Amino acid sequence: MSAISSFTRFVLEHERDDIYALRLAAGKYKDIDVKRACLTIECRRKIKEKVPSFYACPEFRYVASLPAEQCSGEKTALFKAKVAAEILGGSRSSAWKIADLTGGMGVDAMAFSQVASEVLYNEMNGELAEATAHNFALLGIDNVRFSSRELRPAGTAANGEALQTAPGSLNSILCDFQPDLIFLDPARRSNSGSKVFRLEDCTPNILQLRDELLACCRHLLLKLSPMADISAVCKSLGPRVKRVILVASEDECKEMLVEMDREYEGSCRIVVHEEGGDFAFIPEEEKALAPVLLPSLELLQPENGLLFEPGKALMKSGAFKLIAQHYGLYQLAPDTHIYAVPAGQEPPRGMGKCYRIVSREPLSSSSLESFKKKWPPMDVTARNIPLTSEALSGRLWGKASKGDKPKPSTSGQNPLPGERYHLFALACEDATGHKENTLFITTPDRDC
Repeated sequence: MSAISSFTRFVLEHERDDIYALRLAAGKYKDIDVKRACLTIECRRKIKEKVPSFYACPEFRYVASLPAEQCSGEKTALFKAKVAAEILGGSRSSAWKIADLTGGMGVDAMAFSQVASEVLYNEMNGELAEATAHNFALLGIDNVRFSSRELRPAGTAANGEALQTAPGSLNSILCDFQPDLIFLDPARRSNSGSKVFRLEDCTPNILQLRDELLACCRHLLLKLSPMADISAVCKSLGPRVKRVILVASEDECKEMLVEMDREYEGSCRIVVHEEGGDFAFIPEEEKALAPVLLPSLELLQPENGLLFEPGKALMKSGAFKLIAQHYGLYQLAPDTHIYAVPAGQEPPRGMGKCYRIVSREPLSSSSLESFKKKWPPMDVTARNIPLTSEALSGRLWGKASKGDKPKPSTSGQNPLPGERYHLFALACEDATGHKENTLFITTPDRDC
């Protein structure tokens, strides 16, 4: 093991310390830049689980905590590199060039460097770009070219002529670099620091740059807020949107990726990437499909009942009827978005959560009164009924103080001691037109 600096040794020795107390005690450490050490410790904590390759290198240089907080996770960055390779036609090529024009801490650029012959990393923050170049050298990454310019639309002279080589223009950043794919991850923070997700509010403004980018490079890959509306994104970016990819990780929709192709004409394809696999469709297919409802709600009984709740990315896709059709499920109602798994049918494992029905009863004021006497506090999901999940939980067991768990009910006994319960309060409808609001007491199915 090579010798490490006294600064790095200090960081490792104090990695679990209270950094605020450490700053106050800075006078004790005359030969150490304690402020920088505390920043390094803080950033390493943020990336420990998210970017293990970076964390494994204690000599990394950090310039601020926000880039560490906002950077891509290593797992999702590698997935983006896989997507880029698919767009360009394979696993790796000695000729591919990828330009990452919003480099940040370089997690995505690191992943792209594994599938391309050369990567251009551009970051408007010069200090961050310099630190990333230092860090990549430590990792032995030698196929990344570094640039530090603010990307903005080409300027216009008084005579109306476009200034394609003005500082910050796309041509001034690329110079002689001719990318096969351009990647952008616009900053989703306003000037006041609040989060934004509309394309026109992000920096750089992709809507202003779109035509210039496509004129320069056939393939664009954009990382957008997972909160952005898919339909609005496709409408804003125009007809060259080929795919919208929703990336799930740890039961959350982590990223929305948009593939644009200068030569593409056709419908946008939506792809959901969950841990259990991919689910792809065209929105027109969803619109053309009728709801897939249970023949009768009486078929959904505790002895064989299994509910499926789609993962966050699958839900965001809007493929509610297609989910039922594709996986052989039944919708409990057109707008409830919880599904019944038919007896003997294999649920879509890794695409969401499954719950076994323990008890079922109609939802009414009287049933709620008897329910809270019989059942202990549990997680609640309310869908398509007048009450929110929080309001229903409060009505049953009262509002707990922030950070406190509701106290168990002493009025009744838990029918299955040791089990963890989840209450679904759902509007249900079957194919005969029968409708009812129903309480389902469930337990998580550990095999799903």
